[in-house]
Amino acid sequence: MNRLLRILVIFGAALLVLFGLSLFGFVKLMSPSPHVFLETPSPDGKLSAHLERPGGSMEPIYYSVKVTGAKDCTAATLNGLQAERWVRLSWDGGALVVRYGMPDDPDAKAVAPEPQHGGEGCHGMSVRVIEDNSLSVSGKLNDAIGPTGNGQ
Repeated sequence: MNRLLRILVIFGAALLVLFGLSLFGFVKLMSPSPHVFLETPSPDGKLSAHLERPGGSMEPIYYSVKVTGAKDCTAATLNGLQAERWVRLSWDGGALVVRYGMPDDPDAKAVAPEPQHGGEGCHGMSVRVIEDNSLSVSGKLNDAIGPTGNGQ
């Protein structure tokens, strides 16, 4: 009985330490990594933009256009199923251009990307959002989304 009690105390102490570490951000418990799509480096190579969807399931599916490199910020946000199929990223000098075409699938619940201001937004960087009908997706979008959409 003493041996079982000792094992339970050690196990409980280990769980308590793990919980404490997770509260301070040293350990992430059950937090799947985000899916990254459309990695697009800037012409000077100092910045890179990508479309990012948080890990786990969310409804409606939320995406961010993230910029990393010399600055780490969120350039734009949007909702919709499989945005990697109807959004494209490019650079025009120092400005990030987010082009999109709306899918005709009513289940996509797609909304146009919106530039992010304040907070985590990209201060001092121009972000242009442009509707591009050539990116409009016709037909049913598939619910299966994998993290391997790297095309432009």
